[in-house]
Amino acid sequence: MESSSRIRTLADLWNHKQPPLTVPQNAIVSPRVHRPSIISTFVTNYSRAWALFLNKPWPRLAELSLAVIISLIIGWVFYDLPRNRRSGIDDREGFLTTMLCLAPTLMAILGQERIFELRSMIEHDRRAGVHSPGAHLIATVLFDLPFAIFASLALGAPAYFLVKLNPYLVESLAALIAFLAPFAVNFLLYRYTGWLFALLADSKLVAAAGTGIIAIINLLLSGFVVHEVDQWHAFGGINLQFWSPTRWIGRDLMDLVWKTGKASSVFNFVLGITNESIAGIKSGFPLPSLVVDCERKPVVATKLRVPVLTVKKCLKTTGTQVMAFFDPNDSVVDLGWIVVASWIATLLIVLWGVAAFCRPKTRVARGVDALRLKRA
Repeated sequence: MESSSRIRTLADLWNHKQPPLTVPQNAIVSPRVHRPSIISTFVTNYSRAWALFLNKPWPRLAELSLAVIISLIIGWVFYDLPRNRRSGIDDREGFLTTMLCLAPTLMAILGQERIFELRSMIEHDRRAGVHSPGAHLIATVLFDLPFAIFASLALGAPAYFLVKLNPYLVESLAALIAFLAPFAVNFLLYRYTGWLFALLADSKLVAAAGTGIIAIINLLLSGFVVHEVDQWHAFGGINLQFWSPTRWIGRDLMDLVWKTGKASSVFNFVLGITNESIAGIKSGFPLPSLVVDCERKPVVATKLRVPVLTVKKCLKTTGTQVMAFFDPNDSVVDLGWIVVASWIATLLIVLWGVAAFCRPKTRVARGVDALRLKRA
């Protein structure tokens, strides 16, 4: 009885001195317990991409420098394209083929190295349940987009100034924008196609080979190598060139070069915004087409001291004639940009699906690498 009374007394004293209970406050919940929202996931991945770039900016800066070097080499090869001989037609088409098919393919293969570096980080986040791969990829694409646009400008602008595709448009800002804008869209298509193979393939060689095969198919369907009439039609009537984005982008650039932008939808759109007047052409007058003349060779007659310029068996070729041979169908030009937009949307959806559901082999992070991933 005495011990029970003592225990009861101690309990009463404890209840009397017990501090009041505190109301629990809202606190940050661990990502392992509570799944973060889409906005917080995007901000986290986007901030981490900036942190990685600031700690190691050299790969992206080297990419820009390499794009300028490649552009200068292409501009040196096609420097100041002639208009006084028939080879000027083939040279201009060769320049556009190089800029739309070959140069973006090389840059896309070089850009795959960055995706192979990020794959281990994406897999680490997936296993830890911190962020979904799809959200990680969206943040990475949005972070990469400004750098990709700058790389496309660095690849296209120097070569454009060196080559002088159309003398009427050399000093035109609208023509420069009308050339670089479609070129940047084509560059982005090749770049993120390379990302797709980098996410799917287990080795860099397989990813580069897959990107190269797609580039070759796109080259054959671009209209620069094989004419639409000679192109193989699948299932007896499907025109495969109609579904090639490079074909429509190249068509717009061909209109800019040969018709001085009269049929280029991008050039007319930019010209309507800037209200720019083309040098050497009076306001209100139609833009003249580019004309490829014949080569005039000086021949010194026996009885004349002054050389005489002579031309043999040659006719002038207008830009309208060149475009009529390249693509005689002008009624479906506006549908081309719908095809390009559909390819961009399809590529982004496939990229998200591959990042979310595909599980390529990744190197297991151990030791120092695992510690770096944990701190990241």
